[in-house]
Order: sequence, then structure tokens, then C-alpha cells
Amino acid sequence: HEDYQPTRLHDIAEAARISSAVKLDVDGCIITEYFVASIVGTPVGDRLTQFGTSHGYRDTVIELEAFLAAARGFPNLTELCIPQGMTIPSPRFIEDLSRLRNFESIFIGADGVTNAHVLACLRNNSLKKLELIWCHDITRDFLDDMISTQATTLEDLNIIYCAGDSPHDDDLNRPHGITFSALLRLVRACQKLTKLHWQHEETQRRAFLITEDVAMNNQMLHILRGRGGEFHHEW
Repeated sequence: HEDYQPTRLHDIAEAARISSAVKLDVDGCIITEYFVASIVGTPVGDRLTQFGTSHGYRDTVIELEAFLAAARGFPNLTELCIPQGMTIPSPRFIEDLSRLRNFESIFIGADGVTNAHVLACLRNNSLKKLELIWCHDITRDFLDDMISTQATTLEDLNIIYCAGDSPHDDDLNRPHGITFSALLRLVRACQKLTKLHWQHEETQRRAFLITEDVAMNNQMLHILRGRGGEFHHEW
């Protein structure tokens, strides 16, 4: 049911006190800080490691205060998922969340995400996993910015349909698009990175890789496999 806002908070709190659940599915709901408060301090709230949703199957609205309440109130929270359709304000919001909780995994599909938002995630958390989807306002520069932050803890990076990305280093039609060369610099610099997934739109002008791209693709694959990981590239 889309846009469903849970209102029977007393019943939800009672269920959370007797339930053995370890996950909370909020997909398709409107989640307020009052909903979060009804679960804080219950066995379910104490067990939760993830808050938000990365499904994207239905519209989900999580109020900003609900994220802050979750970061304050769920003691084992390590994974943050900010769903598609939401709008994150300035990077200050990420900093405020991170002062309350050090996240190991962050998923962002929200609108208006910029390079500065991504860097705020990395600078203020010991991130092991970062997933970005449909973040069109970031540019390829965020990859070099990530290197400058010395993202030494990052192990898993997923970039899905971001930055108006182009797979070709010579594609002048998409000057801000992600390229193989930028990704290769990142892979070389982040020594703990073992998993990289990059998915982008297929360019109509040319759907095959040029020789230089193939070489860089193979270099990334070789480096990551040498670390026991993998590079998954698709369009």
C-alpha cells in the first residue's frame, strides 16, 4: 500500500516488545520520528542493524527527524538506507547523522545528491560499503575526491546510473560522466576495495569499448581478483 503512514503506534510498540524480528521493512510507508520512537528501547529496536529502504519498489518517505531518531535510538544500527524520491538537504545533515552514529554501510538513492554529500559520508564514517543509485548531480570528480579522503576502510562500492555517466574516456558529449580511467585510479588507491559494481546507460553513439577502455577494465578486474574480489561492469 503506497503512502501508508503507520498510526497505531501503541500496537507497534507492543509488537516490538514481544517480536523476535531483526529487520524492519518500511518500503512504501511514511515514517515519522514518532514511529521510530515507538520502537526505540524495545528488543526489536535494540536488534536492528539497518534503517531505511533500498528496495525502491514503492514510494517511501522517511522524515529527516526519523533518521536522526533512529541514529540516536537504535544501539546496533550500522546500515543507513536513504531511498529514492527523498531529498537530502545540505551535507550538514550527513554530518549530523554521523555525529550520532558511525555507519559501516550507506545506500543513497535520494534526489539532489552532490559530490559534497558523498564526501560527507566518507569523511565522517568508517564506511565499508557505499551504494549510489540515480545520483545524477554527482560528477566523475567525486572518485578523485574519494581518493583524497583516503577511504581506507571502503571494501564495496556500487555506482548505478550516476553522474550522467559515460563508459568512454573520449566521450566529449558527457564531460562529467564516470570513466574507466577515474575508476582505475580509485581501485589502485583504495587498498581494501574488493568489490566494485558499475552500471550505466548504454551510449547510442557507440556501444562497444575502445582498446584503452578494455585494457583498464582488465586491469581493474586483475587488481580486484588479486584481492579476492570482483569488478562487475554492465549497461
